[in-house]
This record gives sequence, C-alpha cells and structure tokens, in this order.
Amino acid sequence: TTDHRIPRKKEVISFREINRRILYSIRSMLRIHLFCICIVVIIVTLLPPVNSIVTTDHRIPRKKEVISFREINRRILYSIRSMLRIHLFCICIVVIIVTLLPPVNSIVTTDHRIPSSAERVIVFGQNSHLDWDWLNWFGTNVNLHPRDHVGYFNYNPNRSPQPTDTIFEKAADLLANYENYSYAICEMSFLEKFYLDKPSDYNKLVNDLKKLSIVGGGMVSPDSLLPHGETFIRNYLVGMKFLDAVGLPWSKKVWLPDDFGHDSQLPSMLESMGAEGVSFARIPGACNQGTNHNFPGTLSASDILLDEHTGGLDFIWKSQDGSEIFSHWMVGHYCAADNINCEFCYEYTTPQELKRCNPTHVVRSTNDHIQQYINSRGPVSPSPYIFIPIGCDFSLPVPELPNIVEKWNKEQFENTKVFALVENFDYYVDRVKESQPNNMYTREFHGTSNTNMFRSSPYWTGYYASRMALKILHHQATRDLLAAEILSVINHRLSFMDTKDIDSLIESAWSKLTVSTHHDYITGTATDYVYEGEQLPLSTEVAQISESLKMDLMGNLSLSIEVKEPSLLVFNQLGFPITSLIEYEDDDKLDPKDIYQLSEEGNRLYYGSFPSLGFSIVPVKQEKIVKELSHTFDGDCYILQNHYFKATICKSTLWGIRDFVDLSTNKDILQSTGNILKFFSDYGNIYRFGYEGPCGFSDIDPQIQPLDGELVENGPMRYKLRGQVKYTLANRDYIYTFEYKVVIGEPFIRIKVTGSAPRGTTVMTEFPMTTSVSKIVHGTPYHYDYKIPFEFGINESFNASMEATHNFIIGVNGEKPVGAIYHRNVPAWTSSKGKFVGVIGRNTPGGGCENKGADGSDSGVHSIEYAFRVPSGLSTDPSKGQVFIESLAYNTPPTGMLMPLESPNPNKALSGLMGGQNLYKFVVAETNAPSFITSMKIGSLEKDSMFARVYNPSGKNAIGLQLNPLFNVKSAFLSTSLEKEISAIPISNNTVHIATGKAISTVGFNIKF
Repeated sequence: TTDHRIPRKKEVISFREINRRILYSIRSMLRIHLFCICIVVIIVTLLPPVNSIVTTDHRIPRKKEVISFREINRRILYSIRSMLRIHLFCICIVVIIVTLLPPVNSIVTTDHRIPSSAERVIVFGQNSHLDWDWLNWFGTNVNLHPRDHVGYFNYNPNRSPQPTDTIFEKAADLLANYENYSYAICEMSFLEKFYLDKPSDYNKLVNDLKKLSIVGGGMVSPDSLLPHGETFIRNYLVGMKFLDAVGLPWSKKVWLPDDFGHDSQLPSMLESMGAEGVSFARIPGACNQGTNHNFPGTLSASDILLDEHTGGLDFIWKSQDGSEIFSHWMVGHYCAADNINCEFCYEYTTPQELKRCNPTHVVRSTNDHIQQYINSRGPVSPSPYIFIPIGCDFSLPVPELPNIVEKWNKEQFENTKVFALVENFDYYVDRVKESQPNNMYTREFHGTSNTNMFRSSPYWTGYYASRMALKILHHQATRDLLAAEILSVINHRLSFMDTKDIDSLIESAWSKLTVSTHHDYITGTATDYVYEGEQLPLSTEVAQISESLKMDLMGNLSLSIEVKEPSLLVFNQLGFPITSLIEYEDDDKLDPKDIYQLSEEGNRLYYGSFPSLGFSIVPVKQEKIVKELSHTFDGDCYILQNHYFKATICKSTLWGIRDFVDLSTNKDILQSTGNILKFFSDYGNIYRFGYEGPCGFSDIDPQIQPLDGELVENGPMRYKLRGQVKYTLANRDYIYTFEYKVVIGEPFIRIKVTGSAPRGTTVMTEFPMTTSVSKIVHGTPYHYDYKIPFEFGINESFNASMEATHNFIIGVNGEKPVGAIYHRNVPAWTSSKGKFVGVIGRNTPGGGCENKGADGSDSGVHSIEYAFRVPSGLSTDPSKGQVFIESLAYNTPPTGMLMPLESPNPNKALSGLMGGQNLYKFVVAETNAPSFITSMKIGSLEKDSMFARVYNPSGKNAIGLQLNPLFNVKSAFLSTSLEKEISAIPISNNTVHIATGKAISTVGFNIKF
C-alpha cells in the first residue's frame, strides 16, 4: 500500500521458504492445467467432424464421418502434449525469474561492496562531537592553548578525549591507511582552525572526499530553540563560505546530536537551506533525559519511535508550512558504539530495553556488540539499513573499526545476512532513500496518532532562562547586523561609499555572532569559567560592533544627503511599514519650540509613519498630535491611559498592575494583580528547573518592602513610570526596578524589570487572567506554533512546561484571544493555572540534579523587557501577519538620527532621485502582505548578487517581490537560504512572483552595481 500509516511486516525469508513458494506455484499451475485438459476433452468430443459445415441452415446436410475412439484419443493426447509444452515453458520462466530476483528483504543498491545476498546493512558512522566551548575555552579545545582549565583532556594522546588538532591528525592517518575507513566532521570552526594552523595535515585529511564527509556544515552544532532564526541559518552560511573557499562539498545533511530538544518547526529552516537529512539524539523520553514530562494522554517521542509496529528511527519530519526533512533518531545517544571494543560491558538487546533504559546483555566480543546493535535497532529501522553512530565529545576515531567490521563480515555475515560498513551519515540517508523511500512515516508535532506524531520538545527547559545576558546580547546583535546589511545595500546602490571594507566587517561580526548559536553557548549551559571568561565578553563585543556598524552606516547616509531645514533620518529595517515612536539624540542646536517631548535621558521623541525596508527623511518639527494619553495619581496608584487600555499601577501592589482595562470592552482582563514577582527555591541546575526532576522546587516567601515610584516622563507621546521593590532573602537585600511605558497608538503596555536572582532561585512574573487560557500561540525562531499548556511533576505552586517562545505568546480561549505577551530576548514563557508566566531571573548553580551537565551560576543584574497586550483587535491566527507586525515593531523599532544642516559631502543627484527636498524616502524592496522581507544583503558567496529572504506566515499566498527601480537587475533566481541557486525565475519591471508554498523563501538577484 501507499498508505504509510499501515505498518509493513518485517520478515527474513530463507531459501527453503523460497523453494516452497516455487513448488506451490508449480502445483497451482498443474491444477489449472488438469482443469484445462478436461475442458479440451469435452470440447473435442462435442465438436463436429473436421471439414463439416457449421451452419444454422438445417436443410444443409452435415457430412457423415465416423471417427474412431483411437482418433479421438490421438487428438486428445496431441492437445495435452501441446499444453504440457507450454506449461513446462511457463514453469521454466517462473523458476528463472524467481531465481534471479533477490530474496524478499534483500537490498537493492548501487553500492557494489554489499553482497547480493545481504538482507541488511549496519552502517557505523565515525565522527567526534566538538563543543565550541563548554568546560574549556575554544582555543583549549583546539590545541590546549590556553591550558586545560578543568583537566578534561587525556594526557595520553592515544586516549580520548583529545583537542581537535589531535583528533583530526589521527583521522587523517586512518583515512590514508585504510581503504574502508570513513570520517565525518560537523563543526567548521574547528576544521577552519586546522586548515589555518596545520595546512599539511589538513591536506592529508581532505585528500579523499569519498571517505570524508561534511555532515553538519555550520560553524558550530547549534541549538534550534533559542537562537534568532536568521542567525541559525547564518551559522551554516558562514560555514558554507569556508567550504566554498577551500573547495569542500557540503553533504546537505545536518548533525544536531546534543541539542536539548528541538524546534517543532525546524524542518522549515532546514528545507530552506537545501538540507536533505538531519540526525539528533536528545528527544523527549530518551534515556539521557532523566525525568520525562509528556503531554497528558500521549507517549513520549522515544516510546513512539521505539514501537516495532508504528515507530521507526527514520521518518519524514514535517512542519506546519509543509516543509519536510528526512530525520533519524540516534537512539542510545550519539556515541552508541564508542565502547565497541569493551568486553564485559552491557548492551541493549531489544527496542523494549531501549525504552526502559535497561541494558541487560553482557557482551564479550566486538561481534557480540554488533549483534546487539542489530537486535535492538533492527526491528525499529524501517529500511534494510541500520545506523550506529560513533563519536562522543572530543573522542578520537576508533582505529580498529575497519578490522572490527571486516571480522564481522567474515565470521557472521553468512549466518546473519547482515553486512557491516564504515560509512558516514550522508551515505546512510542516501541508501535509505534508495532502498525504501516510501517505507517511513511522516510525522509532525501535532500528529493525531502514534504513526504521525513527533513531539520534539520539551526535553529540558530551565536553560531557556539561564544566563539571560547571552540571550539578550545575541538577539540584539542579530537585529543590528540585519540592519547594517540593509544599510550597506542602500549605501552601495546610492554610491555613498565603497562598502567593501564595511561589508567585510559585517561578515566578520556574523562569524563571531554565529558561534553563540552553539548548544552550550546561547543556552547558558557552560561552566562559570567559560561563561564569564569567553562567552559573555565575546557576546558583549559582538553586540557593540554590530550597533557601531549600524550607526556608522546611518551616519554616512546622513552626511551624504543635503537638507535645508532641521531633519531627521529614520531607518526602518522591518519588511513592512510601521507607525512608531522613535527616540534620537539631540545636539542642543534645535529650536526649543520644535521640542514636543524629551525623554528622561534628554533625548527627543518623534512619532510618525515610516516605509518598509529603507529610510525616510522628515522635518524635526513634530506635527501636532491629538491628545491621547492621560494619567492620575492618588498618592498610591498611578492610572495611565491611552486609546486602547487603562492601567492602574500601585505601590501597595508592589508596583504590579492592579487593573488592566481593555477600553474596547471596558473589562479588566486581570483576575488579580499582574506582573507580580514570585521567588522559587530551585534545586535544578542551568539545564533544568528543579520541578523537571526529583531535585526540588518550592515557593519562597521573602520579606518585601515597596519603595517609592515616580512618573519620569509625562507625555504627550509617552508616559514612563518607575518604581522599586526590595526583597530580602537570607538576610540579603535584592532591589528590583519596575518600569512601565505607555505610548500613543500602542495596544500594549511596555514593561522592563531589572534585578538579580538570589543564589539557588528562579524568579518569575505572573499575569493572572480573568478568562482561562486553553491554548497558547507563540513564535518560533522562523515561524510559529501552538501548544496546549500542561503541567507535570509534584510541585503544586508551579509545574508548567515552559516554551521557547519568540516575539510573542497569545493566550487563546476557544478561538478568542485572552491577551498577549510580546518580548525581545528571553523566551521562557508559558501559561499555567490561568496565568501568563515568564522567567525574570535564574541563578541555579546546583550541579547534582541527577548529575546532568555542567555546573554554573549567574548573579548578574539583567533587564528583561516585554509588553502586555489587550485582547481587543488581536487576531489569534499568526498566518494573517498581524501579530508579527506588532511584536516585531515592538522589539525592533525604527532608528532615528539627527541630520547635519551643512553636509560636508552631499550627493547632489540624490534629491532628484528621491523626489523632494524636505521629504525623502527610499525603499529597498517590498512584498505583498502578509509576507515580508526579513533579510536583504549582498551575497556572501557571490558579491555581484543580492539576496532577499522572505517570510510568508501563511505559506500559501503567492509572493510578489518588487525591488527598487534604481537597482539594475540582470536576472533573478530562486535560491536556498545558503545562497545556492535552485532555478531561474522571470523578472519584469524589477518584480518577481514566487509561490513556494513554504514559510521561508530566498530570492537572488544578479545586480550590476
């Protein structure tokens, strides 16, 4: 059947069974033959004599001919002999066909190394998992410079673990010495260092590209839940630039062995990159997770995939937009066969033992190891191929592996019909597709049965909020670099400057930023030594560089355009027009009469509408604004109001929001005070909350003293209220600052909370809603998803599963909105017991929680920014685009800069090009709603190309993309997000139309600058 939900029975058929089936076929044919003989006898007996006339005219006499019984017998025997000849011929044809055909479940392959009698192939994939940093700094992991801080690496260079220079040298020797050896490398940051530091050894390593594979291809092995979606892609684009420079091919396979759960919409990003397969080890329910928390009424992903009838380690993973990727789960972890030389070790013998995490068999030889891999993985491998990964953290390649495989093939192949090979994951994917491309289930996060479900998270969730500075700096730098790229395109086209040098600085900044996607970097799961000594300084540096690049390019724009009156340059990097409040620095030379409102810091505020993906120049003098804001203060409570809501914020309620009235319905959407902090004693660690396991998680009741507050900005465009609360725990005071902003034209109140988490605690904020939340809809790194909130564990006050939300989280009751949270950086939000809940601080150094991972703390002061939105006018369907426009306008506002009245080097031709002396506007490109451009850049691989990344939240509507007429476009093409051409597309009047049916599309333009 072509219905992949129906399981196929797995069976191995012996030659005796084949012979039995042949004899059965012959007997069946003989029965048919005997029946035919009887029919012939009857017909011959009843037929008229030969040469008589067959007619309906009875007047015509029939020729009288007497036929003897001997003649009748002769004719019958002649007919029988003729039929027997035909029958024997048919039997011979059947025997020949059955003999030549491979046995049932034998392998049809183009790999001539595999014997024709093989019924299965076990593939050993050799690599080494390389953390960019985790226990040591990156340089230590490369070549022990600086020295090993924690005594992690083995002093014996022939014993694991070893730094990467040693690993690659050993791999190069093995590839050169063994014809049947293969090796794969995932992390290009380490290969690039090897290329630069040891060129001769590098050349030896890459000498035979039939045996060396790039499986992964990013600079690091990234996390897929926390990074900005664009930076996740850029990690691979930076890696692709290195591969292109040195002439190495990418296998189009992605290796994510150590991620602590996976983005439910990951196939969207991977398919956009042109990837053809992905492999991972850590999924919910896997043995290395510890305590598992499933959605009620469902099995864990591990239990589902290990079912012998409805499971399968290989499957097609599908995201909501229809993107698909071949996926393989490395059951038993990514170093399942590292102990293949071990005697008297335990191995799993069945899928059931893998489910129970209980290996029972004591192996005594390498052949015994291999047999148990076959026994435990074979029943849940849907094709004839079985994949066994080798390669723990910084492990040396196994030198005996070719001999181990050869020994198995000599001693066990004839008995088992299982052939063993040393090959890489890309080989495995290609062979599985070649052999049984339809014999796998298609699975998605919201599948409705065990044959189509794959819930890729949650695995651990505490790290969503660990080391918050890393997450804040990562997202801030990403937004600024995306802005710098667009500004570079503008400067390049309008000939304001030669951008080659600044383009190289932008690419250098991306190279530094992309390593923060590493699954032990942005996650905050490294040791204090690594976090404080390498990660935090590097992230701070990249954020500063990125902001400087953006502002320098804006400054160049402002100096190149001549204006006759005080004017403001406003740059909007978002792919849609917005109306927004911006803040810019004043040079104290403006007429005080033009000042409409100053910020608390003395900067000027300007409110206006700005075009998409470009800049506009507007007069500084603000047009009159209809009064919208109002406030009152009764000595305790401030009531702040705009057109959409009325918020009551009181000192007596610890500067929380006592009431939040949706003015469209005149209803308070809060059941009780919102944005109140709750402290928990958290005995988890930097990976997990204490309630995720038997580690401990309980309420803390600190001493609380609200301090005074002040309205520090008084309109007319923005109110800003600030108050402080002192919390005392263990005789130590912790001051938290609460800041609220109410802006004209915004249906949400902006919030910033600043403070530090006491040691051993997690600090959360809560918004108890009047209407219960039955479902949450939230952003993912490059799409969106919905979840049904669920609780687990034994802690009664809080035990909800956190989600890695991006940009927004909408609470839904039925199909109606309850409210929403928009946020900038820290994704740990959920809904629990009718409340929105988010993490404000985490400092959990406990490393003993089921002995999972490294130890780390965070006593730093962090500012967490988010917004609370009323439900009126809010769509719960992200495919319409509204929630993306609002949330991105919140976290990525336009940038304003005051322009000089006397430009030293104005572009005289620009005024005519842009249409007007006092109102300039330049839009790089635009698309039809709800799609919008998320990235516009000069090509990383081809500098005479320009690439636009388009996000289509619906995934259905055709996209029309129009480039500014000032760009001289020679041709256009559909591209992968890694800038590899897929197909040419027609272009007319600088406009292209595409209909990929997917959320992420990339269009390339060949430009004559």
